[in-house]
Amino acid sequence: MMASSVPLPPQPADRTLGQKPSIWVSIGQKIAKYKPLNLGQGFPDFLPRAHVLESLRKTADDECDPAAHQEARSQGQVALVEALSKVYTPLTHHSDAVSGPCPSHLEATTFSSSREINPLTEILISAGAYGCLSTAFFATVDRGDEVIIIEPSFDCYTPMTLAVGGIPVYTALQPPKTQGQCSSGDWSLDFVDLESKITKKTKVFVLNTPNNPLGKVNAS
Repeated sequence: MMASSVPLPPQPADRTLGQKPSIWVSIGQKIAKYKPLNLGQGFPDFLPRAHVLESLRKTADDECDPAAHQEARSQGQVALVEALSKVYTPLTHHSDAVSGPCPSHLEATTFSSSREINPLTEILISAGAYGCLSTAFFATVDRGDEVIIIEPSFDCYTPMTLAVGGIPVYTALQPPKTQGQCSSGDWSLDFVDLESKITKKTKVFVLNTPNNPLGKVNAS
């Protein structure tokens, strides 16, 4: 019997074969079936604030700077990344009260009390969170590197880690009690367990604050 000459359809890359369908596929099917009130994604039934709309009108005005309509710098418009640097630099400063004095040999590579985020080399504007996360994982994680993920976690962290050949390692937020109600702020991170998960293979620690899905805010 002669082998068929019909070409096989294109096959997915090997790294995708072990990937499970996103939970949003299942949720989307249920939304289509039951048509519930969707509080999960951003579907507002009201307009943005007046000053936001006014700013958009000015940006698109005939008399605005033509440069505003040009293709932006790939890492983000300079004015935008500079503004973000000013906002986030104070929030990421090392706190001696929380972690003790910053070792002198780490001053240049960690967020010491005097270090500032470089807007041109340390901030990336992307096409949404997925685009930024994907870029970060592909840029930093090699095969066999470990990525520490806090559970419960957003659904994309583990698949993205596996896609680049990384190994997900989990540490869990702990509830204050096993019965009754508790708020997102009541959950806590077990730092002893977290420290035990750090090895020579650890490459990335994914810190999501506020935590998705719990909403836990890491204040320090």
